Amino acid sequence: MYVFAILLISLLASWNHNNVLYWKNFSYNLIIIINIVITNLIITFIIIIIIIIIIITTTNTTTTTTIIIITTSSSSTSIFLNIISLSIASIVHTGAAVFAMATFDELRKRTKQMSEKVAKLTGVEESIALNVIMYAKNLTSPSNPDVIDKLVFIAQLCTRFGMSSLFFIDIIFASMKGKSCSHLKLEEYVRMICVFLSSDISVKIEYVFNCYDIHQDGRLDQREAHALLMSSIIMSSDDQDNDDQVKDLIDIVMAMTDINSDGVITLEEFAGFVQGNILCIELLGSVLPQQSYVDK
Repeated sequence: MYVFAILLISLLASWNHNNVLYWKNFSYNLIIIINIVITNLIITFIIIIIIIIIIITTTNTTTTTTIIIITTSSSSTSIFLNIISLSIASIVHTGAAVFAMATFDELRKRTKQMSEKVAKLTGVEESIALNVIMYAKNLTSPSNPDVIDKLVFIAQLCTRFGMSSLFFIDIIFASMKGKSCSHLKLEEYVRMICVFLSSDISVKIEYVFNCYDIHQDGRLDQREAHALLMSSIIMSSDDQDNDDQVKDLIDIVMAMTDINSDGVITLEEFAGFVQGNILCIELLGSVLPQQSYVDK
């Protein structure tokens, strides 16, 4: 029973969040729990010896007689059972503590890996990325600690970062979660916030381009430009005038950015244009917060 309990606790404490068993952790946890078990057994043995000594000194009986009395009397048997129960309970509680420590250690490692990855991708300091992770974790629900709910995402961009266009907030959300996911992962949200905080203009250019790329095919065509500009400009009461104005703007944008005149804008073409005209980074619509909100 002891052996089974030891192996089970060690296995549980060595399992990570992706249901992968780390044998290095397993051997480490096994050694800890075996040491704890041995310690508890020694303590139990010492307690038994102390009880025998007390009985010998108080009843003037021999050691052999004392042992017989202890093992045959119901009250002594009850004492031994209580001692064994306490020993087992101590092992179980210690095993639970080891399990909790292993879980905490796994979470700490994951947070460290995420902060290093995000810092490398966005050019911010790792300490900043770590602070953003701590802030973002407060936005998740206990049932889904690695997911940012869309309503929470919208609320944060509106209140904390001063964005007001639901159309652009929606395309930001779609861009960050990607085609293959139905939800926004915590890491992607952290990366977006770190892009806002980054001073690396190339990181921001790539982010803006990916937001504009509604179809997520690596290029911007005239239909995407039309949808973006229609949501950016102030409309008049005449729909025909609005459409004509947007078409004129699209022609201007394509003439400035479409270097090879193939009718689409690539990331390289967009980045080349923006690098020389930094104020035009959001020429198709606002997907970055104002600096005053970022500095708060």
